[in-house]
Amino acid sequence: MTIAGFVACAAAAYGVSVYPGGAARSHLEEQLPQLRQDLASLRVSAAEVRRLRDQVARSAVSRAGALATVEASLRVAGLQATASESGPEGARGVAVHVAAADSAALFDWLQVLHREQGLHVESARVEGLPGGGVRGELILAGGP
Repeated sequence: MTIAGFVACAAAAYGVSVYPGGAARSHLEEQLPQLRQDLASLRVSAAEVRRLRDQVARSAVSRAGALATVEASLRVAGLQATASESGPEGARGVAVHVAAADSAALFDWLQVLHREQGLHVESARVEGLPGGGVRGELILAGGP
């Protein structure tokens, strides 16, 4: 009777603890391929969201809007520079005259302007200053 009681207890313990875990594991293994497919789909969707967000951030602005954007970004960046319209009518060209700037700050500003507005350097003449920093003339163009 003791052996039968032990077997009964072992069977009950197995039924209560191990078997439900096995059933749950089996169920999860059945779901795993679908979950992996869902994850891949979410990653593709996230990449599309990033692409669309970047596209909206660089929406087209008018020539005057491009000039105003450049002027405002110069002030925010703290650069000693002036901006004016450049190029033929209908173009988004902006001429920037940099009186004096830290080169790293200037390049950081250009990177942000390109990322957020789609403007890029069409031409540049930049020279180093004796005490450090740079000055120059930049022509910015482009956009979406």
